Amino acid sequence: MNIFKRRQSDFRPKGDNRFYLELDGKKVPVVPQFDDQCVDLDVDEDRFVDNAEFKYLTQNMPFRVDRERYTLEYKHAWTHTPLPELALYPSYEQLGARLDQLVEKYPGRCEKISLGKSHQGREIWALRLSEHPRGEKPGIVITGGTHAREWASIAVPLDLSEKLLQDGSRLKQAEIWIVPLVNPDGYEISRSGDNTYRKNANPTGPVDLNRNFGDQCPEHAHLWRPEGDKPGIRYDDKGASDDPNSRQYRGPAPASEPETQALQALEIENKNILGVVDNHNCGEMLLYPAAGDQAFYQDLAKAMNEAAGGEPYRVMSAPELYSVSGISNDLQHAHGIVGMTLESGLSMQPPEADLARLQARASRAHIAFIDKIVANKDNLTRS
Repeated sequence: MNIFKRRQSDFRPKGDNRFYLELDGKKVPVVPQFDDQCVDLDVDEDRFVDNAEFKYLTQNMPFRVDRERYTLEYKHAWTHTPLPELALYPSYEQLGARLDQLVEKYPGRCEKISLGKSHQGREIWALRLSEHPRGEKPGIVITGGTHAREWASIAVPLDLSEKLLQDGSRLKQAEIWIVPLVNPDGYEISRSGDNTYRKNANPTGPVDLNRNFGDQCPEHAHLWRPEGDKPGIRYDDKGASDDPNSRQYRGPAPASEPETQALQALEIENKNILGVVDNHNCGEMLLYPAAGDQAFYQDLAKAMNEAAGGEPYRVMSAPELYSVSGISNDLQHAHGIVGMTLESGLSMQPPEADLARLQARASRAHIAFIDKIVANKDNLTRS
């Protein structure tokens, strides 16, 4: 209590009982919605989360992070102060304009298509890259921005699209769909204050879109809700949550969300789609479906790692990382689609130099994925 009183007199106005943290050498108040997180970190209970206490934020994480950068991003979120790198990442409107510029710059090679609309009415834009009519060539889908806070996952598909269009050779062999921003509503929320916001903007309860994938096939029911996980009961949740307040809320039903429906329609209903890479960050990992053929995916990941260069991405099946359900790759696999998740970088909104490095590596890995799918097209069968 004495420590609290001393520090209160140093920087906290009389009667102010908010949590504070240190940001850019200043004591900054925490937005009340993050009080519970501060309680967990505030070991000495002085309502000031110092830098030493912030180390607990990144303890026992199952994937690699840049601890200093990761912590800084959380500090900005908890105080609703914009990251200096905000302008590095395009807004929803700027992203749409950038896609328009690519269509104008590369006529005959790409087209901008809406896959549907979000809860708040934003178009879910895709860029279709090919020199052939729709459905004629093997199809590959590259997505980003499923989780709102993962800004770098949007930058990767954008960078890849420009490289593919500049080169042009793969557009003669394949039909490539770039969906850089699956979750436009959540992304705009994350840019406006809480840059750790993860879910979509469902007004009845925001949903973690990568826990919402599923279809009506009885044989696939366990992909969205595993056996033993009963509806409405939260203590038995497996890989996702029935609690709307959870960051991993699976939603009220499989594919209940318009964003999920848009992707499933593209990937599952178009039978030429043979491969998908879902971009996320962070952790520097390549993840494949739980039921996937390990030898096949290890070989595919080896090609992607060799092309990427540098320290290899860690390769594993998704459940080796942690328990998870309702994810896109499992549903893709159930429909005979080769699905992988690339977790790029070591933070959610990396600074410019780190972003440039992870984009370059990720683009090379994606191109290797595309080449592998095209080369094996006759051996890949869709259900």
